[in-house]
Amino acid sequence: MNEKNQLVNKVCNLCGSESYSRYYEQKDHRFEKTPRDTFRMVKCGECGLIYLNPAPTKTYMKYFYPDTFYDFRAFPVPSRRKSIRDFLEIASPINLRSKLALKEKTDLVKRLHKHPGKLLDVGAAEGNFLLAMKKNGWDVLGVEISKSMADFASEKYGITYINDDLNNLSIRDFKTKDFDIITMWRSFVHMYDPKAALQLCNQILKPNGKIIIMSTNSDSVEEKLFRRTDPNLIDVPRHLYHVNPDIVKKYFEVTGFKFIKTFYFSLNITSRLTIITNSKLSRMRKKYWFDKLIWLSAANLSLLAGILFSLLLSIFKRSYVFTIIGMKQDTDLES
Repeated sequence: MNEKNQLVNKVCNLCGSESYSRYYEQKDHRFEKTPRDTFRMVKCGECGLIYLNPAPTKTYMKYFYPDTFYDFRAFPVPSRRKSIRDFLEIASPINLRSKLALKEKTDLVKRLHKHPGKLLDVGAAEGNFLLAMKKNGWDVLGVEISKSMADFASEKYGITYINDDLNNLSIRDFKTKDFDIITMWRSFVHMYDPKAALQLCNQILKPNGKIIIMSTNSDSVEEKLFRRTDPNLIDVPRHLYHVNPDIVKKYFEVTGFKFIKTFYFSLNITSRLTIITNSKLSRMRKKYWFDKLIWLSAANLSLLAGILFSLLLSIFKRSYVFTIIGMKQDTDLES
């Protein structure tokens, strides 16, 4: 890990300005064994983009993605010997929320494109979403930087993956104007060059093709409310950018997309209220089954409270998550 120039200074990815002000600083509090650098988020003085500066090099960044980051989420399956805890795990709001979150994604895609078409998922992870779309008749392709996840999806689900960073790819790796929908579920802020990524997406979409971006919201009430109490307010350094709908709209303008719509509620990103509460409840997880049962019940209540809180904030467009949709304009932009 003793690599030179582990952190490099950046300019604004959106407008190219070198002018900025300090926004926020923190260490990586999500994983205990990652390097202990203090990371600084800054806000562009011209366009308002919030970004990590300086940022880890791609070589150094790998130390902030431990194996535990790439968890393969599967719905719980009850053991042959039934127990109260087995039943609660299967019927719990936590499990139900996972299923509804997946349905939320598939339903949105099907509303945007009435008939099965071709879909690219960037940051496709273990492939649950692509599998669901494949079962609905879609021709799917995933881009995923994690080899273990790409191999898992390919071997278990038979889904084609490109095991690489989208920023390393070019139009030669795809069929031009071939995709009906491109999705970026929570991957947009992980990219080193989101502007170039959107330009490439514009080139490989069919005319009037749609792009869906889901992200945490820098304008959320939860960020302001929990700034002093949330140890991992922004998931640095993995989140290289911290955006809101207005910033993504500016990205659309300079990369050839027309803004369509923004949604401010989703089950796919957990409320910070729930995350903070569960971190305090985690001490209740002890060895015996009844302690786990208590924890599971408390975690379910925490989840429901977070969902209701998020739903309330979505009315005022200040929730922790947003999903924004853009449509390819008639004229392609050169990357």
